Amino acid sequence: MFSFLTSAGFMSMVKIPRRPEWRRMRVCRTCLALVFLVVGLSCLKTVLFNLPSTHEIIQTSTLVSGSMQALLFCCTGVAFVAPRELSRRWVVPALAVLTANAMQLVMVVVMWRDRFVVSLALALVVYLALFVFYQYKFYQNYRELIKVTDDVTDEDSAYSYKWIKTFYVMVSLLGLSVCVVIFLPVQAYDVWMLCAAVAYVYVTLCFVNYCYRTAVVVNKVYGRAEKTEETPLVVMGASDEAFDVLEANLAEWIERKEFVKNDLVSETLAAELGVSLTVFRAYFKDRLGTEFRQWRMCLRIEYACEIMRQHPDYTYSMVAEMVGIGDRSNFNKAFVKVKGMTPKEFAATID
Repeated sequence: MFSFLTSAGFMSMVKIPRRPEWRRMRVCRTCLALVFLVVGLSCLKTVLFNLPSTHEIIQTSTLVSGSMQALLFCCTGVAFVAPRELSRRWVVPALAVLTANAMQLVMVVVMWRDRFVVSLALALVVYLALFVFYQYKFYQNYRELIKVTDDVTDEDSAYSYKWIKTFYVMVSLLGLSVCVVIFLPVQAYDVWMLCAAVAYVYVTLCFVNYCYRTAVVVNKVYGRAEKTEETPLVVMGASDEAFDVLEANLAEWIERKEFVKNDLVSETLAAELGVSLTVFRAYFKDRLGTEFRQWRMCLRIEYACEIMRQHPDYTYSMVAEMVGIGDRSNFNKAFVKVKGMTPKEFAATID
């Protein structure tokens, strides 16, 4: 009980900048703090109201608390991946349904306990229906976020949002486990609460680390790309002259090893290279027959091969980080796609 209430206080004190681009993180912080508060108060009710710990009361409390947590966790996920989609249009109806569901369950426990089994079955059906809706709402917006980010940044951005997906999968499994734990003995409920506490502490730590480490990820979709004033911008159509300007600037860009940088916004990069975004994308499509993302990945993998030849003692994770691929699994997949072999197999060919 005290651990959950303490976590709620700790989460509410996490400092997040007041700038508009951080609004979604502030909403996420509030939702998570409310989750801990809901769980803490559900544990505190027995102390405050001296309620007997009957199986029916525990089942009711667990399902009601789990319903509220599921809604708050869904709000947390949606607030991160698509803050504009977190609106009263779906939150208020969902809240009304789960409130009505909780009220019917509580009334049956208090007044018509002989009908509790039927009431619990109805409550479970409603809970699962809302749960399915939450999954749809989150993953619909998650896929849209990946699509938009890939387009804006020319990055394979799925790994950048791995934490939020892992978080949602974990809390979803925890939410589904509610449907099982309410039918187990009371002793099993205590074990489940301990596991939930550990899971929530993990969520708290991940959230705090994410706030401090990923300002770029938070801003890159909703931030505005600023054009550099140092390089004259070629705004003409996709002509040979524009392509020649871009080709010359790209050669210098490659020489500086700029291709290892992450979270590059396409519009900003095109401006830095002296052309418009239209010319930038047309160059790779018309002159090179590829896309910037694939072309840059080949550069990264070739650079990785160079590093591995010069420093065979470096780990693959170190090499991946040095070439701008933060995720080891993505590095392995890209290496196989470009070189036709794994990093380990390539290392074996080095004399």
